[in-house]
Amino acid sequence: MANLQKRGIPLKESDLQKAIVEYLDLMGVFYFAVNNEMAGGGKSAKIRMSHFKAMGLRAGASDLVLVLRGKVVFVEVKTARGRQSESQKRFQMVVESLGHRYKVARSIEDMEVILRESR
Repeated sequence: MANLQKRGIPLKESDLQKAIVEYLDLMGVFYFAVNNEMAGGGKSAKIRMSHFKAMGLRAGASDLVLVLRGKVVFVEVKTARGRQSESQKRFQMVVESLGHRYKVARSIEDMEVILRESR
């Protein structure tokens, strides 16, 4: 992953999330991903999105949810240049107003800090 960045190849959020998930697995962290991306477009994507909303999908939901001892941390994965959408900012406000932690991870190092601060 770092080699791609050093060569000037932009890192995709999906690649970063895969690397973070691998790190969490190595660290023995219990987590789950929120499938909040819809592949493709057109009518079938709209139908799938409608179905997922009916099943409880929330706009702006974080990419990962870490379940730690006595704590839950919501993590949004973003590249160095990535920015939160308005729905992600609203989701963050709700989560934090309920007393939970919400963090943005832009690297594995960010995830290390998040885990250290959450234990």
